[in-house]
Amino acid sequence: VPYGTPHTARKTRKRVLNILESGIEKSIFEQDMRSIRGLFHKYNLMAAVSEQWVAVVCDSLEEMIHSVQQETEEEKRKLLTHRDPGKQDGVSDEDGYPKANISLPRGDEFFRLADLFLAANFEESILSVVTDINYFNLYNDIFGRKAGNVFLENIGAILREHAAANKGICGYIGGDNFCLLIPTKCKEAAELVPFIEKMYESLKFPDGFSPAMGVYLSSDRRETVISLYDRALSALAEIKGDYLKHFRFYTAEMHSHQKEDKLLLMDVRKGLETGEFLFYIQPQVNDKTGKIIGGEALVRWFHNGELIPPGRFVPILEKTGYIYAVDTFVWESVVRWQREMMDRGIQLVPISVNVSRVDFYFGDIADHFIDLVKTYHLDPGLIGIEITESAFTDNTDMILEAIRKLHEAGFHILMDDFGSGSSSLSMLHTMDLDVLKTDVQFMSKDKQDNRAISIVESVISMAHMIGMSVVTEGVETEKQKESLIALGDTFAQGYYFYKPMPKESFFELIRNPESIAEGYRRNRIRAASQLRFREMIREGLVSETLLNNIIRAAAVYKEQNGKISIVQINELFSSITGIRPNEEEMSRFEEHIEEAELQKFRALMKQADSHPLGGSEGTIVFTRSSGERVTVRIRVFLLYSYDDHHIYLSAMA
Repeated sequence: VPYGTPHTARKTRKRVLNILESGIEKSIFEQDMRSIRGLFHKYNLMAAVSEQWVAVVCDSLEEMIHSVQQETEEEKRKLLTHRDPGKQDGVSDEDGYPKANISLPRGDEFFRLADLFLAANFEESILSVVTDINYFNLYNDIFGRKAGNVFLENIGAILREHAAANKGICGYIGGDNFCLLIPTKCKEAAELVPFIEKMYESLKFPDGFSPAMGVYLSSDRRETVISLYDRALSALAEIKGDYLKHFRFYTAEMHSHQKEDKLLLMDVRKGLETGEFLFYIQPQVNDKTGKIIGGEALVRWFHNGELIPPGRFVPILEKTGYIYAVDTFVWESVVRWQREMMDRGIQLVPISVNVSRVDFYFGDIADHFIDLVKTYHLDPGLIGIEITESAFTDNTDMILEAIRKLHEAGFHILMDDFGSGSSSLSMLHTMDLDVLKTDVQFMSKDKQDNRAISIVESVISMAHMIGMSVVTEGVETEKQKESLIALGDTFAQGYYFYKPMPKESFFELIRNPESIAEGYRRNRIRAASQLRFREMIREGLVSETLLNNIIRAAAVYKEQNGKISIVQINELFSSITGIRPNEEEMSRFEEHIEEAELQKFRALMKQADSHPLGGSEGTIVFTRSSGERVTVRIRVFLLYSYDDHHIYLSAMA
């Protein structure tokens, strides 16, 4: 029976078969379908069909389940074929770069050959291995697409050798994804660990870009190629990005968790329709006075009489894209509530709402918020837009444009979780932000931690000097609060002050005007902030701690009498360029760069002299001691000039 109608129950003698809603991934339930098929045959049961079904019902349950499996496999194959760049015509990919020359069957071609392979194989078990490369996109950014293609070609060649040596088949699925199917007499996953370890050790890769493998052992000869691939891929997803784990076997528990996730998505859709979702508010305060200066709206889900923790459902929603439906619900709920409070004569404080990086793929975020405040006749300054730090690394141009439009409309823009990921000073220079939100989770609750204090102090000082406010989250103790005040912090949020609370409780807090105070303001001093940043450098506030914990690859240079040397360097810059952080080697900077590249670097410095606010940007090739050439894109800023020397900062763009 084709999918496409609402799910309904078929029951007989207290046994129930649920047909899932369209839009929910069906392959995850194939195993259950096979079990149900056997159950119905065993007890000779019939299935009654609800009148909601408009399609013609198959003659038997066997045919119905088979049709579902066929549809699932065809959909999956279409998806995988679409993502395979090798299926496009021509010799270059859509960005104009030459394709990797991988001598393996690709996409749908591989799955057709794999069907024939399984039909002709008589071993009891099949081993499915899916491999991809951690942070392969970053590898391309650093070393170039040509080097990335060579990397893929080498991995593909080694995997092809393993497949041939074990009478198996190997295919290139697309991107950095490969699949192997190998016949085996093994019946337990533990028996295969030495084999998988040997395969992993045979792969050649640079530090920081290790492959990861998802492994699935099947003794069910009825399983389809797509099913074998899906289960290995699910195992791979469990360890993706984890440098300490190189491979993972698929387990029944994993299948159970995935099924729970899919069912949870169905409950989310129903919950949005039945009013199960709402928002709590966690107050933000002036940490010196304790007065409320704003709040953050946090989604909550009451389902079947209990509160579902956000950590249980938010990651799944982000992964599947359902977060957009929940987020837009919260955004409108907050704006509507602010309007209601205004109509009741309550003095309002800004409430910030969270925007996931996934949300930017589903709609025009700026237009959505602008339309909301127009609909409810609300001052945009009463709504803060919190964007997580990780979102700023994706689709930068799209986010920049959204921020520009939101600022023009009068909204506050906050960067959430600053310092937890890939923050950089060049990012702060590019993004016109009003507030940094950072966390004190790494500061000890009960003892002095000088390194952590140094990091927090640097963040606060830097933000204030470039005209931004800071809201420090996660404050739980009196000691943390007093430390933050001593470091110059002004605004805070955390359980020490208030826990997230229903909006009715928040209303009781702010109904007394004496309990609230003015908070962060819209950033309007960008030009002056650049001079303050230079004072910060000159006074030594950009410490080694700051360089290593906030900026990406960065270095401070001195140019004197025509000679360029490095005076300060961080660990990431050193690891990329091969320049060791010692005085002798940094003084010989010009030896790490060819003459033509050195002239390009001097030109960037000269451009930076003429553009003190924006600096300059360009691509430079460094030559490591091994002879390896590394291409990086950097931004260069003139910090200050004195007599016959100039000091510059460069950071990876």
